[in-house]
Amino acid sequence: MPIARSPFPSLGECYQLLTTAFDSKSSDAARRKQLSDLAGSEHDWSLFAEIKRDLLIEPLSRLDREFAEELETFIDYLQEHYLELVKDVGLDSLNREQALPTLVQHYAGLTGDFLGRLRQRFGGPELAHLLDPDRAPLDVALCWFEQQTGDSAQPLARRIYPDSKDARDQLGRWRKGTQPAALSSLKSLLKALSNVSRQPLLVANLGRWLVTARALGHFDQAMLGAGYPGFRQQVLHALLLASSLQDGRQALEALNHEAGQRLNILKPGAQWLLEHLAPDRDKSIDSQAQSRQVLDDFIKLQSRYDEDRRTGYFSAWFEGRWQLLSGNYSAALEHYDTALEAALYRAGRFQLCLLQESLALAAMLGKKIRLKQLKHQAVVLGLFTSLGLKQNPVISDWEISQLKQLYARLFPHAGFFPQANPVKQPQTLPILVFDPAATERIKVDLQHPNRVISVYTQDRQKRRYPQLVWFASEGQAEAVSALLQHGADVNLSDEADGSALLCALQRAQKTGERATLDLLLAQPHDPATLNRRTHRKQLTPLMLAIDSGDVELVAQLLEMGASANAPGLYPALTPLYNCLSKLCQLQQPDKTLEIVCKLTRQPDAVIRDVLRRYLGVSAGAFGQQTPLPPEHPLYQIALKTVLDLKRERCTPRQLINIGHLLLRHGGLPNTPHAYPCPGRTPLMLAAEDDELELFKAMLTAGGDPRQRDQDGADCWNIALCHGAHRVLAFLHSAQG
Repeated sequence: MPIARSPFPSLGECYQLLTTAFDSKSSDAARRKQLSDLAGSEHDWSLFAEIKRDLLIEPLSRLDREFAEELETFIDYLQEHYLELVKDVGLDSLNREQALPTLVQHYAGLTGDFLGRLRQRFGGPELAHLLDPDRAPLDVALCWFEQQTGDSAQPLARRIYPDSKDARDQLGRWRKGTQPAALSSLKSLLKALSNVSRQPLLVANLGRWLVTARALGHFDQAMLGAGYPGFRQQVLHALLLASSLQDGRQALEALNHEAGQRLNILKPGAQWLLEHLAPDRDKSIDSQAQSRQVLDDFIKLQSRYDEDRRTGYFSAWFEGRWQLLSGNYSAALEHYDTALEAALYRAGRFQLCLLQESLALAAMLGKKIRLKQLKHQAVVLGLFTSLGLKQNPVISDWEISQLKQLYARLFPHAGFFPQANPVKQPQTLPILVFDPAATERIKVDLQHPNRVISVYTQDRQKRRYPQLVWFASEGQAEAVSALLQHGADVNLSDEADGSALLCALQRAQKTGERATLDLLLAQPHDPATLNRRTHRKQLTPLMLAIDSGDVELVAQLLEMGASANAPGLYPALTPLYNCLSKLCQLQQPDKTLEIVCKLTRQPDAVIRDVLRRYLGVSAGAFGQQTPLPPEHPLYQIALKTVLDLKRERCTPRQLINIGHLLLRHGGLPNTPHAYPCPGRTPLMLAAEDDELELFKAMLTAGGDPRQRDQDGADCWNIALCHGAHRVLAFLHSAQG
């Protein structure tokens, strides 16, 4: 029996609705097919941004760019909020028809807010008139225009189309609401109107409201055609009642709870399965047969009381778990796939659990294609960030390795049925600890200086290193010196893309021992080696040197060929931006503490990605777990200790000198950064933190104080907002 449509429309369906409402679909048949495919399957996260641009924003930009930008901002906000709702609120007792009216009511208020902002920015018709269900929205927009110009309906039609009765009749049908207006027809109307009007700005504003009215009319017809109240009426009610987002969320939860009463008979079985098929629960000899019987009984009850299988994801999920805990891995993955397909846009927080277990299982089985599909879906839902993903593989080797380790944690050996013969996955330690007995046996092979050796950790992980990299990381200067004399290649890297120089830098930072580092600094390196980033943490030698505050070391790396603009770290920063960030941490520790606490209390996808890169498997598949919650008393103590250690490592003067050094070597002060403030440049960061000395130096190096970030703020705005008095005073004096 087929599963009922998800109560939440998929993101692809939402984009279909929007492009139809604004009639902005491209003439490109391939793009339209991609949109149609996305409505049923979301295995390419990147298509959403492209479709939004090509099928919605760009066509509307050709009519009015300011309006298109305003609409795009609203759509981005709407999408983020919608996906958070989808991930957090389960609607597994509802079908689409039951959920839709409450969902529409929930978003009617946001639509009203958008219309209010539009009117506040550009002016326009009274919203009460535009949302009046007894009036055609296009007629309201045209009446408003006529009032502004002093025209009545008939003279306006005759003025625009003096020689075409057909065109006048068509305009009349639009005004009566008996025929929708195509976007191309509205553009033609505006072009004709601009030829007879002496108020081009008013005509441009009419264009914004005509396409908005067209979309509102489409939403109206879609709702009325499905037997629900018109959309405009609901927007008007939401505005009048000043309903909040929390009201809508609570209404959805209450509706799902009420509808779930008829499925109460399934709850005891579901609870038993949750408890007894938990992967970390020890299983007795009869657990396999007993859980099989309970699961079969649950499926029979489900087929009787849940005819359209709204809860079908649950039985498929626990069928997958039962098969996995029985050692039937391929069969388990098939059931996980079925469960996930049924759970998406339905199961609330269970979606995260299902995706995490599916990713871990697929990684253990080496199913890379399936892993890519799962990651695409997780990116669409906002569980993984898309930042930098276009420049890298969809799923990297380090991620697969980490998910394999996660599998061993999620499905420990003791949680399998005794009858199973599970694949033994070694339990990994949260940090990399090498086996001392194994490392002591490693000897230098001078006959093969570039030999790659295998090194085992205490939890039996195998790591492979070029000899030079290994001995550099261990601080064994004699071995490094001998290998260099025998021609070892300093440009070789380990599995993480770390060079011997990078490993020696890390060793020097931790221990203060520089003998190995000095040996390697004396060797010429390829620029590509100096600028290469490690896979997971995106470390570079120059970024480590900046972090240490060692001005001479930074100067030496730059002289060797390190680029003053090569990005590093995650999220990607230029060396100059990183230097200013470190300077802020030293000069304004309270501000830094406040920012970090805020980010970790409500981490976005980028911060969660940082956590999974730095905390490894202990952060879960999506970086959703932390060893200590931000509310824990020890959390702030630990964070403050880390910041104190950073302040002990170097002084503000050292970082300022490094900033000057980077500028002398071509560091660019106007490079925009993607995160945390899109479009923010090193010069803007100096303005924000009131770092006047470096601000002046960057202006001399070509810094542009009028360049704007994505929010439209320039250095003046940023300095004013953050109370950067010294920078503001300098800008005023320079202007005067």
